[in-house]
Amino acid sequence: DHAEFEAEVWEHTLIGRKGNTDGLDRGSFRTWLRKSFLANKPYNELSRELLLSAGLPSNDPAVNFYLRYEAKPEDMAGKVSRVFLGTRIECAQCHDHPYADVKREEFFGFAAFFARTQRYRDYDRAGGDSRRYGIRSRASGELTMPPMKKGHRAMEIQPMYFGVRYDRPENYSPLDPLPKPKTGRSKLDPKMKKVDEKMMMARKGSKVTNYGASSRRKTLVKWLTSDKNKYFARSLVNRVWARFLGKGFVNPIDDFSEDSKIILPNVLEYLTRDFVASGYDLRRLQEIIVLTRAYRQQAVQGVPGGIVPGEEHDLFTTVPIRPLEPEVLVRSVLRATGMEDPHPENNARQVKSYVQKAEREFVRRFGVDETEKRTEFQGTVLQVLLLFNGEFTSSKAPASRPYHA
Repeated sequence: DHAEFEAEVWEHTLIGRKGNTDGLDRGSFRTWLRKSFLANKPYNELSRELLLSAGLPSNDPAVNFYLRYEAKPEDMAGKVSRVFLGTRIECAQCHDHPYADVKREEFFGFAAFFARTQRYRDYDRAGGDSRRYGIRSRASGELTMPPMKKGHRAMEIQPMYFGVRYDRPENYSPLDPLPKPKTGRSKLDPKMKKVDEKMMMARKGSKVTNYGASSRRKTLVKWLTSDKNKYFARSLVNRVWARFLGKGFVNPIDDFSEDSKIILPNVLEYLTRDFVASGYDLRRLQEIIVLTRAYRQQAVQGVPGGIVPGEEHDLFTTVPIRPLEPEVLVRSVLRATGMEDPHPENNARQVKSYVQKAEREFVRRFGVDETEKRTEFQGTVLQVLLLFNGEFTSSKAPASRPYHA
């Protein structure tokens, strides 16, 4: 099922396989993604729905994206930049690198768009489930850029009728003279200043529509998904190309910069323009890629005729052999053992239980971060034992059962 596979891929891309699960509803998030891909929802529309989401997961499943990162401005800035702009900016949170495109002030300016996005607990729910969280936009709230040491976070400040309120660690006590809290300050630093919202990549003549102080996310998303923002479509094309061919035009796939070495830039430019002209049609982009000669090359090491290609022709010689993702590996076992019933209504609940339990174990042993490069299989003893003696493979592959090759 194409939509199910796409939902799985994007679930891992957006919220990962692991990490914070407090208030997170992965089931509703994947269902929302699956329905979006089943309807072939344009990528820019899907992105807008995701980044402008608000409320509870039961009403708007897309809020799980913000809940995964607790709606922290710095974390959201880093993740949004990686996924939707193809650029890593986290290093600028601590210091200005002499050769980096994005400076520290620009990082916090970008993070300021999320300063009024807040995670909250839903205490009104019948039964009082305190673990249920939602996302909302506050009417006020600013982000500061204080002089910080490694490990510190920026402060969020909010105006009050008298003075300024600012956050502190929950375990802070004004009676303790030492030690000073590492993530807070005993008083407002005079050097600390409010950070204004900035489009860190809209420096070269781009016009940005400002929707007012209370609609920062709308302002950001309007620019982010605009046809004039070349970074948005280009990063998606590079990501999809890398998924199908094992290597992107720029590698790592989320590390575009002014100095990036782009393999076959004309191909990247052509696919990007076609993607935008098609209305951000993901299916069309994928169809074009799988019809290329590059995708149809054999998955072998070596080149017919003994030609040794240069790096610029890497994508057109061979397709790298890659290990299966843990979820795909589980489904392959189900298919090979005949446990994947062609009539799911007969054993849907049983198969779902098998898959969920097995996926958790396989992800624990085989799962990697979505940004890690997977070019070869380097099996561990625990992985081999899981495949040969694990409960899932042992119970689904008895010696007397015929298998499908």
